[in-house]
Amino acid sequence: MRQLELRSDFMRPIRLVTFDALHTIITPRQPIHVQYSRVFSPYVGDLDPERIKQSFRVVTASECLVPHRLRAMAKGIDQYHSALKDVQKEHPSYNKGALNWWCDVIRRTAIGAGADEKGETCGISSTNLGLNHFLDTHLTDITQKLLMRFSSGEGYEAFDDAIAIICRLQDQMCIKTAVISNGDGRIRTVLTDLGFPSFLDPVILSEEEGSEKPSPDIFKKALEVINRTADGSESIIRPSQCLHVGDELISDYQGALNAGWHALLLRRRGAEGEHEHKEAEENLKQVQTIRDLCGIIKWVQTRKV
Repeated sequence: MRQLELRSDFMRPIRLVTFDALHTIITPRQPIHVQYSRVFSPYVGDLDPERIKQSFRVVTASECLVPHRLRAMAKGIDQYHSALKDVQKEHPSYNKGALNWWCDVIRRTAIGAGADEKGETCGISSTNLGLNHFLDTHLTDITQKLLMRFSSGEGYEAFDDAIAIICRLQDQMCIKTAVISNGDGRIRTVLTDLGFPSFLDPVILSEEEGSEKPSPDIFKKALEVINRTADGSESIIRPSQCLHVGDELISDYQGALNAGWHALLLRRRGAEGEHEHKEAEENLKQVQTIRDLCGIIKWVQTRKV
């Protein structure tokens, strides 16, 4: 009898759909390592974007706003230096503050890509700099420019299907929508700058919550906020009435399932397969996947009520 009750509860209609941010509803306008190279250039000279990519370990756009992603680009990744991986290991979940966290990542990235701390490689004499290292002298400026770039539509754009699907869920299907991201406060400014609707709310961020996906805590927090702000005519939304959509198998898909939610794994192909993210040695057997956000509508509509 208990099993039948649990099954019945899990088949309740979906009332909340939450989205991961990066590579789910937004994506970089240009490859991250290319954008970094352009910002670095006036300060440390021209750095090879591929060396920046190797140093920073940019596999997805998430490295700009999300510290937890440490995917390998290829086998043998451990032989390469990864600034992002080093800092994340030492300071998980922005526990040293987002600005300081990114200063550390950016400094290690530049040095790992070949930047001379004293400016000698970019034609600037270190003798005019006294005891100050050239990179360190301009590190704050570099960091602020990069943070500003990736806080707006200058660095990111919305996927073509994102806003339309969010509006359809909310307006036509009466399903609440929100964001759960392992990112910092810039996620909000990016979404606003790109024209995402205000009803995409709340935006739950790991930097603010002190926990990150795949922990069930961040999913519980999102549901608590939704239920706390509901008006008196609405009943409490249960975990079994929630669906989370994201592109990471562990953080998004398994994290949501472990919180008692439904989950869909988004695998965008992209023109050259650049949006289809894969975990090392992943097994997608029995994993529910979709190729675009239109798959959410189909999944909700075909569910048994």
